[in-house]
Amino acid sequence: MPGARKTGSKRWWMLAAALLALVGGMLYVQAEKIVLGAEAYLYGYPLVITDVTRAGAAAVVAPENTLRRVREFPDARFRGVVRPNVDTLYTTAFIDMSDGPWVFEMAANDRRYEVMAFLDAWTNVFGAPGTRGSGRDGGRFLLAGPGWQGEVPAGLSLLRSPTRIVWLIGRTQTNGVADYDLVHRLQDGLVLRTLSAWQAAANGATQAGTLPAGTGTGTDAAASAGGLPSRRPCRRCSRCGTWAPPSSSPGSRR
Repeated sequence: MPGARKTGSKRWWMLAAALLALVGGMLYVQAEKIVLGAEAYLYGYPLVITDVTRAGAAAVVAPENTLRRVREFPDARFRGVVRPNVDTLYTTAFIDMSDGPWVFEMAANDRRYEVMAFLDAWTNVFGAPGTRGSGRDGGRFLLAGPGWQGEVPAGLSLLRSPTRIVWLIGRTQTNGVADYDLVHRLQDGLVLRTLSAWQAAANGATQAGTLPAGTGTGTDAAASAGGLPSRRPCRRCSRCGTWAPPSSSPGSRR
């Protein structure tokens, strides 16, 4: 009996080894497909999440191509993200450059720290103008997608996005509730409008002998709080194609 048990145990080990070898061989044969599948997931999943977030924000926060100026800190009832900031007021927007570039303007600001982070559809930052990076004199920036080949107008600095969808997440230092009035004025100095609208305003101002107005024709939406993105650091190509259908609203913090 002990010998029989030993023989049976040996057979089971041999069978297990053979099974493992078979599985290993199958995986080896399919290795290229497995790697390609993993790369496709890493490439595509962040795009899907960004577009789902964009669609959710457009439905419940603010339309696309619209500056949303958050005017107050979130309170204890806020559930938009896990850990929202309580020392900055946000200015956010999803920008679609399918129809051409946009112009983003920042008024001069020597009162509070400010940074305007522009993210591509993989949520990688491709530009972050602000008081530290571009100075306190403000600036005008041309947001262009990967396929735009035009000439950058004088007075604009080019910020080229690898994708046609851009996510603006701007932060302005806010020293408590008593600082709201000042910070709101700084937020009002931020303008988003199409390149054609900016050129029309610039041409009209030139004919009148003045500079383009700092508050322009860009749309905006003042609201309370929320709409911050999740971080998924993946970047593989210079353009994005078909997007997944919208199904939910944003809920992660960046």
